[in-house]
Order: sequence, then structure tokens, then C-alpha cells
Amino acid sequence: YTLQGERDLISYSKNGAVMKAQVLSFNRLCYNIFSRSGGLCQTPLDDIGKALVIKKIVAENKNDFLYFKNCCSKPGFIEQLCDIITEFFKFGVTQKDIEEMIISSDEEALESKLKDLHIIYSKFSDYIKSGYISSDTALDMLYEKIDSSGFVKDALVWIDGFSSFTPQELKI
Repeated sequence: YTLQGERDLISYSKNGAVMKAQVLSFNRLCYNIFSRSGGLCQTPLDDIGKALVIKKIVAENKNDFLYFKNCCSKPGFIEQLCDIITEFFKFGVTQKDIEEMIISSDEEALESKLKDLHIIYSKFSDYIKSGYISSDTALDMLYEKIDSSGFVKDALVWIDGFSSFTPQELKI
């Protein structure tokens, strides 16, 4: 998409060239900001690393699970947990939000599932805070650093090619 964006930008310019314009995805914007203001010193955690961390968390806590106890070793379970954790980050779901959902739940199965998810999410969040950066947390870190970086100061910004944004992207 960014390559097509660059082609479109060049085709719209009068002489077919653009000097200081950049077409950036959110991930590339993160990289640019972090390279200027820090953040690249943290160890990156890719999707495979994330799955391994979640698998370890599940293995260490499966005896405490109420809902997930019997499905921890089923194929695809870890991948589904990874997707849920990603959605939590993208949509700004906090541990406190999950705790409030647990309290307000009147269904035993939902309450049990939320308690198990709370354990996994809080352990994963703690792991990330110990010096890792994942694609799930990169935009939150970008939000904290973008103003102080000076990278976008006095810049004109056009947003193109998006049909919607997650709350995490909207903050940026």
C-alpha cells in the first residue's frame, strides 16, 4: 500500500518528483520515531515470540484456569489467544476493563472465561514491560513519543487508503 501511495503521490506532482514527502504505514512511522527518540533499544517480539510467551504463560497457569483448563493443548488455541490479546491492545482494553466486566457479568461461563483471559493478559503485559516491544504495544509507545520527537512538527499530514481505524490508531 505504501508503494502504491508513493506512486500516486509522484503522479500527482507537477514534475513527477517529491522532495520531503514520505509515505508511511503506522509501522514505518513507529520505526522512524523510535529511531530518532529511542524505543529501538527494546527487544522486538514478533508473532512467533508472542505465541511462545503466551504458550509459556498458559503452561505455567493452566491449573489456575477455570474455563480454559481443558482446551489449553488443543490445536489453534494459542493462536486464538494471540488474536484476542492483539484485539485487547488495538481497542484499548485494559486489565481494569476486564476486571469490571468480570464484576458485572451475570453468566458463570463468561465470568470464568474473562478471569482466565485476565490472567493471560496481565502476565503478557508484565512480560512486555520487562524490556520488549511487540506490534501490539508499538502504537501505544508511538503515541507517547510522537510529540516529543519533532518528526511531525510543522508537517502536513494526509491520510489515505484507510477505511477505518482502531482506537489505538486513532490516538496517533
